[in-house]
Amino acid sequence: MEYLGALSNQTYLYTVGALVSTAVAALYTVSAVIYNLFFHPLASYPGPLLNRATPLRYAWALATGNSAQYAHLLHEEYGPVVRLGPNHLSYVDPRAWRDVYGHRGANGQEEHAKSPTFYRALMPGAATNILDAGREDHSRLRKALSHGFSEKALRSQEGRIQHFVNLLMSKLASKAAANEPVDLVEWYNWVTFDLASDLVFAFSFGCQEKEEDHLFVKLNSDGLAPSGILVALYYIGFGRAADVLTSGLQKMAKDFFAELGRLLQNRLDEKMEKEDLFEGLIQHKDEWARLAFALLHRA
Repeated sequence: MEYLGALSNQTYLYTVGALVSTAVAALYTVSAVIYNLFFHPLASYPGPLLNRATPLRYAWALATGNSAQYAHLLHEEYGPVVRLGPNHLSYVDPRAWRDVYGHRGANGQEEHAKSPTFYRALMPGAATNILDAGREDHSRLRKALSHGFSEKALRSQEGRIQHFVNLLMSKLASKAAANEPVDLVEWYNWVTFDLASDLVFAFSFGCQEKEEDHLFVKLNSDGLAPSGILVALYYIGFGRAADVLTSGLQKMAKDFFAELGRLLQNRLDEKMEKEDLFEGLIQHKDEWARLAFALLHRA
């Protein structure tokens, strides 16, 4: 009887604890919604009620891969500035470009930092490319990449670009002559990766020739759709939970960067001079290697 009494008391305490926790969570949620709608610094900006109240609606758009289309529809309805989430504004007015993305040294203010929620959800804590790099690393990478985009380099690349375009046209003409259906998205993807791999790694993936994905292309494609789920979880503030719930996605990202590291190392080992996008990085590798290989070795 004493055991049953103790068990009953324990059950009672668990029940009370659950009710209190639920009440606190409900109170917090209601308070957050009221704050976001009426007292938040962005409360005056237009947008759907659900978006202004919680991040859940736009998180769903991120998870399903429809964020761009969804934002476009909202801009058509609400105008050049839309509140996509409680802490999130979207601008389509070109006058906002300088304020959002420009350097702000003239008035003594620093430029806006890039949000890790958007730029680094797949690899938290690390800059993966020039788009998500901070000021210091961005300057290094921009200087190194400028070599591959000089007029001399671009002119020297013209013949190689034309080769892959001609191959695409030849393949499509052959398919048309045989009255075979083709997936143009697939073929455009293949020619893009064949060209990019030739200009960066000094060899083509051969996707068009083989009419199939290279491993690197497959890793990239397989990670696009599920990565939206990871970004959505970070967007609603579940970053740490995302690391646990999406361990498979994290592994996929690491596999991708591991393959990228292997391809880059092969290009470095060739020790050849070419007027391609990677040659400038090789010439300035002391300036960027710390950033790039610290990331790749994490994979």
